[in-house]
Amino acid sequence: MAEEPRSVPELNLADALQRGIGLRLDRRFTGVHGRIYFVAGLLIVALAAVGLALWAELHDLKADLAPANAPGGASEEQFAVQRTQLNKLDEKLDRNSAEAARATRELADQAARLARLDEKLDKNRAEATRPVREVADQTARLLSLVEKLDKNLAETTRALQEAALRIESSKEWAVPPETASTFVAMTLSDGEREIIRKFFGVRKKDDAVGFDAKVGEIAPATAPLYPVPSLLYNDLPKLKDHRFFADETSGTIIIVRPSDNRVVATI
Repeated sequence: MAEEPRSVPELNLADALQRGIGLRLDRRFTGVHGRIYFVAGLLIVALAAVGLALWAELHDLKADLAPANAPGGASEEQFAVQRTQLNKLDEKLDRNSAEAARATRELADQAARLARLDEKLDKNRAEATRPVREVADQTARLLSLVEKLDKNLAETTRALQEAALRIESSKEWAVPPETASTFVAMTLSDGEREIIRKFFGVRKKDDAVGFDAKVGEIAPATAPLYPVPSLLYNDLPKLKDHRFFADETSGTIIIVRPSDNRVVATI
């Protein structure tokens, strides 16, 4: 008995690519942001060290100027020493200011470069996810096309079966008078029935088409009749030259004799 084709399972390739690219780009963004925070921290530490050094110099200067404010004043030599120290301190302040300005400019340049790098990473991420979206769209279109092909194939198969049934029903069977008047159902033992069930393995389906077939009655015209396979009637010779069809709504096999298409057994 011919089975209707099944639909192709949905593909997960697009989802797997999108997750892999997203994780890789997230790791790159995490590394860039870590470097930004590390450089900014170093610059802040450097500026803080410069400020502490200046504060220490000013504290020492105040300590040196304290004797000058004491009663009685100070000597010219002490003023000269203090003036020299003030000049040195002024030079250090100028150098520290220049270094602080240079560090500030370097920090600004690095921040600008990191900002440009961040923009490039955003563009790269957008360009990397575009093929993933295109793959997902193509997958969806392919799945819809497969579903349409499955439907067309099922309709074509059904039309061929109906055409074969119409051709078969149009044939005139030469039925002897005694055969039409006398009917004897086929006798099958439990073991023979079990052999037939295992051979065909028919299962119930909720969406299957049912047939009203009873022993002694003519098989429905819409039922697809097939010859009993030789592998089966080699074990059960009484089934030779008989036909069968399946009722998937009840999960049964119906045996039909070829002379008049009457049902002789249901399993």
